[in-house]
Amino acid sequence: MKLTPDERQDAAVKGRPWRVAVVGCGGAAYGIHLPVLTAHPAVEIAAVYDREIERAEQAVFQFGGRVAANTADLLEGADLLAVLTGVHEPWIEAAIANGVHAFTEKPVSLDLDSTRRLRRQADAAGVLLEVSVVRAFDSAVAELRRELPEHELRGGWMAKADGHDTAARRPFLPPGVSPYTFEADPQPQFSKALGPAGGRALKILLWQGYHLLSTMALTVPNARPVPCVLSKDLATVHGIVRAPNEATIAWTVGSAPAGIHLDHVTLTGTDTTLTAEFPPPYGPAGMGTLTAHGAQQRSPSARGEVVPAQRMWSAIADRLTAHSQRRAIPAGTTPVAEAVERLAYGLARLTTVNDLGWSTGEALPLDSEQP
Repeated sequence: MKLTPDERQDAAVKGRPWRVAVVGCGGAAYGIHLPVLTAHPAVEIAAVYDREIERAEQAVFQFGGRVAANTADLLEGADLLAVLTGVHEPWIEAAIANGVHAFTEKPVSLDLDSTRRLRRQADAAGVLLEVSVVRAFDSAVAELRRELPEHELRGGWMAKADGHDTAARRPFLPPGVSPYTFEADPQPQFSKALGPAGGRALKILLWQGYHLLSTMALTVPNARPVPCVLSKDLATVHGIVRAPNEATIAWTVGSAPAGIHLDHVTLTGTDTTLTAEFPPPYGPAGMGTLTAHGAQQRSPSARGEVVPAQRMWSAIADRLTAHSQRRAIPAGTTPVAEAVERLAYGLARLTTVNDLGWSTGEALPLDSEQP
């Protein structure tokens, strides 16, 4: 049954939880979103779907709801669809077409034009489109923005290197449940104008480097992309961006040896330098830690008890309520998500491949789907 706007308004007035349908039961579902949604008083799991029924059955056993048989069954009676699959656009479109709000894991798409089109479709249909931009809800990022506004920046560097992701997801999956793989997903599409090197860089930036880029988009919102380099083994991309005052921020995103996780941001102002370290996202992860050096030197800030994913879902629940009651809707996640994708596209279109002899490792084909 497709809910009308009036029925959703009645639901908010009566105080019933928002019914969330979930598609995709991999590490992001088990390790981040399902635990948060289950514990949230304003939300309930309505239905779950996965192409491997065992994963969906285990999710229902652990977190509640029912196993959906198909798309129509999944959306039946749902207020919002949480898209936690590898490819997001078809599920977002299905939700919008059925008048259901949509939330998607990052990124919305590898094609910026598709992301903008989906946002316009959601607006036209009168539904919300939300994106998992968890860094927008991290107190360490908020403090970076507050203490070092963009116009005061003098420089900095950001690094994301992860050889830990697969191992980090595994403990959250039920015994005997296979991890989500991307081989059966449709091939993600990106602008042909990028070419093979730019396309490979875009995948690295938006799959491995999304949290770093979202931190960059939030702390240096007017960053100007500068030509960057894809390593010869096609596993790492690095370069710089410039703030409006010409402050240079160096950055790198790529792979790391197994067991290594580095998610690091350092920004420098006139009289202080702030360093933020972020944990792997699963658990779900707590806040980043922030250390100040220089004139304002202090110890790492303590992580709060409320994790960024909880803050994000609380903000989404508030937006759903405001939307249903036809009140002014608080700012959502889509503008930040578009800024991240715009930044990634700007960097990818300026990417060249490093052909120097010092690059090591076995080269991947330029069309490789390895993250």
